[in-house]
Order: sequence, then structure tokens, then C-alpha cells
Amino acid sequence: MYQGVRTYGAILGYRAKREPDFEVLTFADGSLTYGELDRRATRIANAFAALGLERGDAVAVQLPNGP
Repeated sequence: MYQGVRTYGAILGYRAKREPDFEVLTFADGSLTYGELDRRATRIANAFAALGLERGDAVAVQLPNGP
């Protein structure tokens, strides 16, 4: 189904390609589609990579409860 490793990123990418306009998150101020969520996740991953993080590195992220 997801072909290969079943990480959150791989599953999100798979769903974003198949259903980019499907609303996956709904919250008080709006919603996000699979495509939008995938783009945001990719932007964050690229920012971590620019800081020198590589696949397999451990990271702790503390964020407020919300998208």
C-alpha cells in the first residue's frame, strides 16, 4: 500500500499525492489538506537539514497545541 518504510512522512507524502485536496485537519481557524500539510512538513524537514540534521538524528520539538 505505502511501498517501503511506513514513516509518518512517507504515509503523508503518499496520501498527498493521491488526495492533495482532502481536508485532513480541521481546527477553529480553518483546515489543512494533505497537500498543504505535506508542504509544511517538507519545509520543516528542509529547515532541519539546513541546520545539519541528517536521517536518523534525534530531535525534540516543543510546540503549542495547534497546527
